[in-house]
This record gives sequence, C-alpha cells and structure tokens, in this order.
Amino acid sequence: MTDDRSLPPHIEQTIAAITELHRDHQRRATPSQQAVAQMTTLASRPRFVGGLTVLLVFWIGLNGFAKLGGFAPPDPPPFAYLQVMTGVAGVYITLLIL
Repeated sequence: MTDDRSLPPHIEQTIAAITELHRDHQRRATPSQQAVAQMTTLASRPRFVGGLTVLLVFWIGLNGFAKLGGFAPPDPPPFAYLQVMTGVAGVYITLLIL
C-alpha cells in the first residue's frame, strides 16, 4: 500500500520557499518591528479581550461601590476617563493591526 499523504514536489517546493521568505523576514526585522509584531500577537488573543473586560468591569464597579460607600467616585458616570482610555487603546490597537 502506498502513502497517499505525500505532497507533489511543486507544492513542497512552494512551501519551502514561503518558509524561507518568513525566516528571511524575521532575520531582517528591526527590534521595533519585532516589538510591534509581539504586541499585535498579544492583542489578537482571546485572553486580551477577557482581560480588557475584567478591567472595564472592575473600573465601573470601583466607581459604583465608591459612590455607595459615600465616597466621591474617581470617574463618575458617564465615565469620561474610561472613555478616553478606551479611545486611546482603540487607536493603538487599530494602528498595530494595520
């Protein structure tokens, strides 16, 4: 019985060429390009979205509980500071993706 899982030679050559292009790109990338690639990889993970959600809930909860406790909330609704922070983060994430 023959192994039908082997790829035709032209496909293997194409894959090898693409792999070499990626290696060459990684070797030539500047430290800032590597840092941007790492940040983009981090921002594309579901864990990043979950972490942002936890931070948003914490921020809103902190302000709500401060008001319930009789203290002045650091960022009362409509959460102007939170809006600025999420806006700036959105711009950076957009630039990283582009």
